[in-house]
Amino acid sequence: MLKLSYPDIPLGHLTPAIFNQSSPLSTQYGVLGFTLGHEIAHCFTVERRRRQRGGEGKDHQQQQKSSKLSSSVYRIFASHRRCFEAQYSATVESNGRRANGTRMLHENFADNLGLRAAYDAYQLQTAEAVFPFTLRSPLKTSSSPSSSSTLDHLKRLEAVHGTGRDFFTAYAQQFCVRLSAEEEEMLAVMEAAANGGGKARVHASHRHRVNVPLSNFAPFAVAFNCPLGSPMHPRRRCAFGPDGGA
Repeated sequence: MLKLSYPDIPLGHLTPAIFNQSSPLSTQYGVLGFTLGHEIAHCFTVERRRRQRGGEGKDHQQQQKSSKLSSSVYRIFASHRRCFEAQYSATVESNGRRANGTRMLHENFADNLGLRAAYDAYQLQTAEAVFPFTLRSPLKTSSSPSSSSTLDHLKRLEAVHGTGRDFFTAYAQQFCVRLSAEEEEMLAVMEAAANGGGKARVHASHRHRVNVPLSNFAPFAVAFNCPLGSPMHPRRRCAFGPDGGA
């Protein structure tokens, strides 16, 4: 029987260093919005569902039968699993070793899904500011903005919120850290020990937690005009939805 899932957000994430109510929406959604999306995304990972059922040894076919997710949804996650495992296994950590994409799978899932969820929520919130009535109801009202006023709203919105660049910058800056090779190695060992031992970490490095999800997300390439075929706008990517390439 599945237990109730809930996101676990550390209290420190609600302090001004991470969340400030007076910060621009792009910052709020790029940082705290991503954190919420990341934690909620864990509810969909195979690992989380296996833990909830108390069956550490169940194979994927057994997991599918006992999961409340539909078989079609499960197949989507299973197919993306292979893509994410291969993509992150091709990255190289600061110590020169290749990352363990299999061990990192569930956190990488959550990073990519969390980024997309936060961005979609941010876009919806800013669109609500421009079209406060048409989003809530398809019926036109006397208060609905005219085409000229809508254009003014769009220009004002772009001036305030940019073209999405501020959101992506805020997302990236939360992982900004300067560590020596020794400190990076110590961090990896501590993380691995806290997650069942071994030498492989469960989170990607800070650099790859920024670059890989952003390279998988088409709106980032659009916002920064990344040429097709460049590292941040690859021809093939691991992503969910119509902008995905997996």
